[in-house]
Amino acid sequence: MSVYADLHIHSTQSDGELSTNQIVDFIHRKKLNAFSVTDHDTISHIPIIQEYLLQQNYQNQFIPGVEVSCIHSDYNIHILLYGKNVNCHQLRELFSHMHTERCITFLKMGKKLESLGYKINYSDLVKKHSNPGRPHLAKELVENHLVNNFREAFDLLLGFGKPAYVQKNKPSAKEVLDIAENSGLISSLAHYGIYQDNVEINELGKLGLQAVEIYHPDHTNKIIKYLSEYAKLNSLIITGGSDFHSRKSKNHIGSYGVDKANYTQFMERVGC
Repeated sequence: MSVYADLHIHSTQSDGELSTNQIVDFIHRKKLNAFSVTDHDTISHIPIIQEYLLQQNYQNQFIPGVEVSCIHSDYNIHILLYGKNVNCHQLRELFSHMHTERCITFLKMGKKLESLGYKINYSDLVKKHSNPGRPHLAKELVENHLVNNFREAFDLLLGFGKPAYVQKNKPSAKEVLDIAENSGLISSLAHYGIYQDNVEINELGKLGLQAVEIYHPDHTNKIIKYLSEYAKLNSLIITGGSDFHSRKSKNHIGSYGVDKANYTQFMERVGC
């Protein structure tokens, strides 16, 4: 499949490796037609990208987006929101509360690491990063030679249920989907293949879910086929993207996404 638009990318405004400007420059060089940067629980990246596109006179189409962390059936899931109204008051207020909770949780994990004998400057990290999270702790552990790599940091310490893990208080999926509906945003369930055994997609559909991310690096052909049939049967929009975070990963920008036909249908509903 020819990728026309990559609708799932992360920058340094959350837990990505590249700045927004670096991402936009790469997309321009790659001649990708359209894209969305969907940083976690923040919309700080959006005006930066919009201004840079104007400054550089790039014609690549940008769709404002964000990836929201939430809870459904006691399980962590991510919902992608797209549309020109992502700067709405309800989301700004939600992200303000989530940022406070994120910082508190980050410091708790730092203290746990310290009690386990892993000495890092976690209090400085929370000031350094606008959206601090576990990847920043993992990077610090690697750079201080306390673990060998990111995977080891999560497998031994920072992953769910591991010694330094702390659960954040997050909004419910219903709350996020209600905001999407009230603000005219398109809501898409991100990387369903990761939590298919724990989350019932039909329940989210009843709560107002409008789209599903089908094309993603962690989706097998079996999952893609199942989601494609489900989307068609339930009149859901199809989204997809690389979920890019780092140049070291297999999923480079533009390696996953939607074709022109799916993108056209997506844009008819997004209305940007």
